[in-house]
Amino acid sequence: MSNEATAFLTKVASIERYTVYTNLSGDVVFADSENMVGAETKVHVSSGSVYCILAVVTCKSDIDSLFEEVGYTVHSIDSKHSLYPIYYGKDIYPGSRIADHVRPRKAGGTGNAELEKIKALRKLKVIFGSIYVENYLEFEQLLHSKHKPLLGTSRAGKKLIDTVVDN
Repeated sequence: MSNEATAFLTKVASIERYTVYTNLSGDVVFADSENMVGAETKVHVSSGSVYCILAVVTCKSDIDSLFEEVGYTVHSIDSKHSLYPIYYGKDIYPGSRIADHVRPRKAGGTGNAELEKIKALRKLKVIFGSIYVENYLEFEQLLHSKHKPLLGTSRAGKKLIDTVVDN
């Protein structure tokens, strides 16, 4: 299934000449010693994903309320001025990461956008999409530089310990 969010990501990737993948595959590389469990075993995956969370606006006053609450404005990503980038991120496994961004931050957990705390977002339809794309770290930075989101930065998150991205 696709929506405006995945269509936007795919369009930018195509314009910027990034390869988009339709699946995730990889290899499990076990530790050399049968006595070493966990720490040395690596999962190699074919690519990482980049995701976006967008606000779908049907009433201008709703987006104005959002900008006022957050204290920042961004440009729409479509000609109808109905799609606004809220957040971009990158992850190997995007579904759970996107869900994390909706909820309040847990003590000791990874950072997240805490979208649930932004009251003006409740008046808007909020959608998300994710694509697997080559050079996913670079692609996410490109999104931040060319289509600034309302929240977040392209700074590096936590380092992957047991997963290696092969492209």
